[in-house]
Amino acid sequence: MDLKKVYSGPTAGAKNWRGYGFALMSIGSDMSSSAGDNGHVGLITPDGSFYNTTATDWLNGKTFLKNNAVQVAPWSAYTVVTRLKAHTEIWALPESTSKLVVDGYDGIATWKAVQTYLNSIGYHLDVDGIPAVNTIKALQQALNAKLKINLVIDGIAGSQTWSALQRLLGTPVDGIKSKPSQMIMAMQKALNNGKNWI
Repeated sequence: MDLKKVYSGPTAGAKNWRGYGFALMSIGSDMSSSAGDNGHVGLITPDGSFYNTTATDWLNGKTFLKNNAVQVAPWSAYTVVTRLKAHTEIWALPESTSKLVVDGYDGIATWKAVQTYLNSIGYHLDVDGIPAVNTIKALQQALNAKLKINLVIDGIAGSQTWSALQRLLGTPVDGIKSKPSQMIMAMQKALNNGKNWI
């Protein structure tokens, strides 16, 4: 499978990038300055981690593992360390063209898509398809921001959360997640169309 360049620009501008991707960094304003020790390479993962090989003790040693060839650090933190590289390219597999089945049932594939979308707008969730506390908290926070409401951020998907999601998606508001659910069908359609919906 061919990799595709999905980002090229200032390293700090890529700090919220999510997905599996190879980051190639250069100390200059483009990749032509990366020869020798002026470049750096690592792997970004969907949870926001950056796996790389380095012998540099950075962030005051907080993320550096002495004598360990492979370092793991938060990608967002790595991008703002001023002594590191100025320009980055991210290369990744093309996004999957597969779509969710619009059936009104919120299974693993639907929740993985929700988690992936929430990560794309600044949250930091494991993409495991499980609507656990952190996922529901992120959903509640996103609903509050979008609808200008004050849901309690408790990680519990109760009637208030479902009512807010129904309101956002334009389906009947009764606070109940039916099986199948018009709300889930509308959410699956929104996730499939790839546009900002929350």
